[in-house]
Amino acid sequence: MMKKIVKNQRGLTLIELLAVIVILGIIAAIAVPAVNAIMNKSKEDALAVEARSVLNAAKMYVAAEKTPVTGAINETSLALKNYLDNPPARYTITITNTNGDYSFSNISVTNKDGKTKNYNQVDLEKKEQSTTTTGTGSGS
Repeated sequence: MMKKIVKNQRGLTLIELLAVIVILGIIAAIAVPAVNAIMNKSKEDALAVEARSVLNAAKMYVAAEKTPVTGAINETSLALKNYLDNPPARYTITITNTNGDYSFSNISVTNKDGKTKNYNQVDLEKKEQSTTTTGTGSGS
């Protein structure tokens, strides 16, 4: 009786094991590029968020100053230091004052990994509006 039980037990054959390995390899080949794409997209989104924070900090700085502000501001000028909680590694923003009407351009942000991206005010404000209007939160 004991011999019958032992004879009927079988393990995986080499072919079955190879088939499982091939299937796992195919899944990995599909998943790895998708995960990399998601990670790259999140890094780009993080740069855009940092650029928006620099833009908003520049707007607060302009509003707080008693004298008209114009020119380029970057991380070395420390002008936005009080308005940025966690500033990007490097940033530059150009402020233009036309008869009291301020505009912001040449917004360049570099993250801690050394990736740099340039933005303009209109694009950042469009992105900010689209993220606030398409959010999933109901607010109530």
